[in-house]
Amino acid sequence: MSSPNFLKDAWIRCESECVVTAQTADVASKIWFQTKPVDREFCYRVTQLQLCTSSRDQGNVQDKNAGSWTWFELVILADENTTEPKVSKEGKPMVWRSHSNRISNEGHTTFHFGAVFDRRSELLVALEVNDVLAVRVCARFPGWTNHADKGYILARRLNEDLFTPHRWTLSSDVIPSLSEDIEDGCYSFMSTTSCLVKSTSPDMVSTIWFTTPALDEKAINRFEAVQLFTYGRYQESQITTLALDDSFSWFDLVVLETPTGTVPRVENGVSLVWHSHSNRSPFIPPFGHQGKRFDLEENEEVEAKQRALAIKGALKPGNAIGVRVCAQYVGWENYARSGQLVVRISNKAPSVDPIQLPDVTGTLKALSEIRASAQKHYEKVGVTSATIATLSNEARADIVLEAPPAYQGPRVLRLLCLDGGGVRGVSELCILKKLMAKIAKEKGTKDIKPCEYFDMIAGTSTGGLIALMLGRLRMTIEECEKAYDDISQQVFGKTRIFGLMNATRAYLGTTYMYEEKPLEDAVKTMVNKVLGDPEAQLLERDNPLPCHVLVMSALASPTGDAKTAVHLRSYDIGKTVPSEEINFKIWEAARATSAAPVYFKQFEKNGKLFVDGGMGWNNPVFELVGDIVPLFGTNFCIGALVSLGTGVPVLTQLRPAGPMSAEDYICAPTNSENPADTFSRHSSILPRVGEQKYWRFNLDKESCAGYAISYDDVMTKMDDFTVIKQVRDLTESWLADPSRDASLNECAKKLAYEALPLNQILYVQNPKL
Repeated sequence: MSSPNFLKDAWIRCESECVVTAQTADVASKIWFQTKPVDREFCYRVTQLQLCTSSRDQGNVQDKNAGSWTWFELVILADENTTEPKVSKEGKPMVWRSHSNRISNEGHTTFHFGAVFDRRSELLVALEVNDVLAVRVCARFPGWTNHADKGYILARRLNEDLFTPHRWTLSSDVIPSLSEDIEDGCYSFMSTTSCLVKSTSPDMVSTIWFTTPALDEKAINRFEAVQLFTYGRYQESQITTLALDDSFSWFDLVVLETPTGTVPRVENGVSLVWHSHSNRSPFIPPFGHQGKRFDLEENEEVEAKQRALAIKGALKPGNAIGVRVCAQYVGWENYARSGQLVVRISNKAPSVDPIQLPDVTGTLKALSEIRASAQKHYEKVGVTSATIATLSNEARADIVLEAPPAYQGPRVLRLLCLDGGGVRGVSELCILKKLMAKIAKEKGTKDIKPCEYFDMIAGTSTGGLIALMLGRLRMTIEECEKAYDDISQQVFGKTRIFGLMNATRAYLGTTYMYEEKPLEDAVKTMVNKVLGDPEAQLLERDNPLPCHVLVMSALASPTGDAKTAVHLRSYDIGKTVPSEEINFKIWEAARATSAAPVYFKQFEKNGKLFVDGGMGWNNPVFELVGDIVPLFGTNFCIGALVSLGTGVPVLTQLRPAGPMSAEDYICAPTNSENPADTFSRHSSILPRVGEQKYWRFNLDKESCAGYAISYDDVMTKMDDFTVIKQVRDLTESWLADPSRDASLNECAKKLAYEALPLNQILYVQNPKL
């Protein structure tokens, strides 16, 4: 490979080969070539240094995700006769990484343009008269070899002394161009300062750290790959080890309108943002972190190609690729000490079409309004939920374009939300049974299950238990009704302390009425009967047709009230929302969501105490909607959201935070109607705008007037399993109302025709299933 013309004017050149091979996990290195001692004039006039190499690794790399372990460094030596770097006053070796070799399966030589070190960099600050600047060739781990063929140090110098720091800005006129006789070249862009962002709320904080120069049309056409390398950490106070996806200290690659832009470019409401990688520890690892590869090369993996296609298709002349430092949720921080962005330009890069992004501006506006209403509601009742913050998150290109599964057009969602309410949960099953029967009639079939028609089911307390049975255990309504009756009888058959405990005594004594073991045993027996394992995990893996289940619990405060939401999920929520509790078993989730104060002892796991979410999330509709975007992406439509209640409480006033009487605490833990009414006002502006997509079915006193069964009596008996038949009878009578039957028919048609059952949708998109 011939040398580009501009390298003929290089300050220092070396055309002798240097090969370094690592034998162990220790770094193997060798000084390749070096300068003469620099004089005063050079130190005062140099503004920019850059190492360029014609080099390669050993080839035959099977796992490119393991990283590149051959690289080049610039080091300052005290004189021409030493090989070890000088040491700063702080004891730090004077060594700066320039660039890595391109990872290759073939071992072919590539021209690499290393990081540009300008007057803001530590290297030029540390360089003194009579120092020697050397190039060091490095490799690490057995089998890794660095083949250095030719090397050049480019230096830009002024015509007069420079006595003050020079604020150099990279732009296209100082970046060497790629010659036609070179197949491809790797350009390295280095951060010149560290960066720290801290989050003090559930909202994301971020800043643009550094960027590439502006990319012209020729550079965009030749763009083939980009990858970010960083030395960073999350908060030092985080002492427990986290799963990678639970790190909310991360780096994004973003498309900027210009290199001086401070926010990503937005198209149709979608921010042109792609996740690179997360920080993984509270300390900076010695070899840093490498981000995801965005690479169009033929032999690259599909995911790397898709990312590169998207980012290349988003670029327009004048745009730049920037590095964004991000943190989200209280206490999270991102300290980025240094970073290197490597862009590969190739004369053989494939052309791509501009990306097509859906218009999600209306969706974002609706979600933001729902978040504001949810926050107002939660503040009034004195509870918190971090997940709601995601409703105001930006619509990211990586989520919009890659949300699974890959539906053609917006994904039409069917959602089911189940309130809490003790044994009154049987009313929800009655309503749902009627609804499913109407769907079966519309489809001309029978033996259908709710899990086949709902993408997601969310529930709290008794609603959470039903959600687990219908969604995670995939039961029919009839199977669920029988199991519900059996569990209710086993659990509420007898109170504690020889049957002498009652609700008022339990409330005043800060204790509980019922033993928890019958509930735990009953759920384990049910899980074992269905799945063959009483200890089966809540998280469901490798199911091509999942019905996603969200169960609400809460962390207990020192006073025993539920204050902080806990989301127990049967699905992986992804990288944008914290998985507050993981590794829950199905019976543990049922126990945690059912641990209603006064009725059951708090559930303890991992050193934390859990209670049911009834005081703030008895109707979990806000939390259900909060999980839509991280789970299904921003490009969605709601075909039907069905919200079922267990009866409007006799006391319907929204209770503020603070002390309650025993009667209020027992009879009005719900506040279900406030979120129901609030969401009803916003539902029409969610996609598809203007269409009815929200149905709320809930017994209320006024509609039940005149029935033989007393509504007030039923509503105050949350733990009396003997009233289950009364609740069923009352609900059946309530459902017989012609207007209500008409609403059920309309809802059933939406579920039956507007959105196909999950197995049919997936089959249409992927006939191999």
